[in-house]
Amino acid sequence: MNKIFNKGNLQNFIFSIFILLIIRFISKLLFFKGLEEESETIVTGMMIAHGQKLYSDIFQNHGALTYLPSLIIQKIYHLNFLGHRIFMMALEILSLLSIYFSPLLKNNVQKKIYVVLVATFTLSFLSRFYLHTYIYFSIAAYLVLILMSLYVLPSIDSSIRLKKRYILLGNFLLACLPFLGIVYIPFSVILFFISLRKYTYKFAVFGFIAGVFFNLLVINSIASWKGFVALHLYLNSILMPTLVPAVYPNNLYQSVLNTAKGLTGNMSGIISAFILISLLLNFFLKESLFHWKKILSIRFLLLTLAIISLIVRGDPGTASALPYYCAIITLPLLLLKERYPENKIKNYIIYMMIIFCFTKLSLLLTHDIKKLNNALPETSEFSELAKKMTNGNEKIISYSWRSTEYILADRLPAAAFFYYMPWQVAYQKKPVLGIQFNPCEDILKNKPKIMLIDQYMMWDKKYDWGNYGQCIQDIANNYYYKVEQKPYYIRRDLWSYYKDLNFQKN
Repeated sequence: MNKIFNKGNLQNFIFSIFILLIIRFISKLLFFKGLEEESETIVTGMMIAHGQKLYSDIFQNHGALTYLPSLIIQKIYHLNFLGHRIFMMALEILSLLSIYFSPLLKNNVQKKIYVVLVATFTLSFLSRFYLHTYIYFSIAAYLVLILMSLYVLPSIDSSIRLKKRYILLGNFLLACLPFLGIVYIPFSVILFFISLRKYTYKFAVFGFIAGVFFNLLVINSIASWKGFVALHLYLNSILMPTLVPAVYPNNLYQSVLNTAKGLTGNMSGIISAFILISLLLNFFLKESLFHWKKILSIRFLLLTLAIISLIVRGDPGTASALPYYCAIITLPLLLLKERYPENKIKNYIIYMMIIFCFTKLSLLLTHDIKKLNNALPETSEFSELAKKMTNGNEKIISYSWRSTEYILADRLPAAAFFYYMPWQVAYQKKPVLGIQFNPCEDILKNKPKIMLIDQYMMWDKKYDWGNYGQCIQDIANNYYYKVEQKPYYIRRDLWSYYKDLNFQKN
């Protein structure tokens, strides 16, 4: 491979060009469009930063660790989308550094080429699945990439002696994953055990316990313990599977069905499954690396099951598959550690990969340019209206799933249910541990001056707004006037005061 670059200076020059292209691409992703779930996560951070308790004052079912970076960002400086995107791009850079410093890569040329390949994959391809956005799937994906390249895969290769800092970091991150989402518990537990070696287990156990303790401190600081059990554990594992078993499997059969769908649901799933099986087989079937075939087969099986568990939500074309893809792209590290004889075909393949990466990262293709031109919103009609009608301390409502409006308006929600979906109504009917919410009471108490209610039909109209949002709609009809041809509701006693804004009663 070294023949590709005749001189070290040329190699460094080309790599420097790619670094500049990566930085340029990252800067564009800071403002690239996101998901409504990103806005939901940021709004949760805003509410925590203003003193509200997660899971008791705020209805949220994701792990508490998801909101810690947002809380810190909100406390340091009120940057909204930009601050959170900077955090995500920092994780991108840390992930690329973890590839570069992976114990599996000894050759500098290999390091640089693989960093470029991973950067192309994560920035260009996975941005389609919103890896750049501040959601727990993306955070988990970056943690998976880091811990796989620095700790898990090197620990499986018995010829490598791991550094203590990688053992501690890898296990700390393994412990953190379940506190982003309980769906990552199987992955973390399996990898913890298959990564253990005689000389590492003390540091591994210490790192894992430190990670658990850190997350318990996070929960204790920003959340309710009863609420954590009720909303994160009970809601996700018991209640959600009854509403959407295709996304939240509630038994082994559904889990297997979802996984099969994830591995074969589209071309991305099929290709990734092929890469997963072929790479792991290629590595684990080399007897020279292990003394016992029995141990070899068990490790292969468990590692495969751990990675496949990341696709258990069943859709390879959504953000939920991001950790799975990030685990897949680390697997070639197992093969690159070995030196293979130079040949022309291999060099041509590498040349083609470099050209492909340059094309994608430099945005030479028209459709790549157009894709990144789809930017985050800077304002909206409703947010501008909310700013005019309220001061910074007054709260608003934006339903059903329009959390971006809170950010654009820079206003807090007037209810613990700051978005409104069928699973929230389902929980209202079956609350546990005394953790109860009543958005209708919150709205009647806080009396927001303005509300947005778009009457969202959930999951291909399976859940009609009239079935799960009737209480909210009754309040809107009885105490508010609707702006003509808009989903905006103005409190009745304020209608005449704001009539100069060209509103009309519907």
